[in-house]
Amino acid sequence: TFDADGKPVREERFLGLYTSSAYNRRPWDIPIVRQRYDYVMEKSGLPANSHSGKALRHIIESLPRDELFQSTGDELLRTSAGILGLQERVRSKLFLRRDRYGRFFSGLVYIPRDRFNTD
Repeated sequence: TFDADGKPVREERFLGLYTSSAYNRRPWDIPIVRQRYDYVMEKSGLPANSHSGKALRHIIESLPRDELFQSTGDELLRTSAGILGLQERVRSKLFLRRDRYGRFFSGLVYIPRDRFNTD
């Protein structure tokens, strides 16, 4: 975290590997991810019990766990809302996220089922 002058004032680092239970649990059961999940659900403005709210919840639950661990709340909101939008407009889409230290990119590619076949 940086102060108003751009100087670093705080750093969080998680070293090591997550346990297998962290990769198999639902996002809202993992403390660090729960905050991001709650943020996305709140910022989306979708009622949790609506069709779209349930679809967004399913999208977040289906994302790779590493994306949930490494994305910020805003990145997760942008990606999950974009995926939700693909359900209405069937098309191919690439979601790119740059790691916060600028070392790598993470990409999720969505291809409609009718275009992704053995041919």
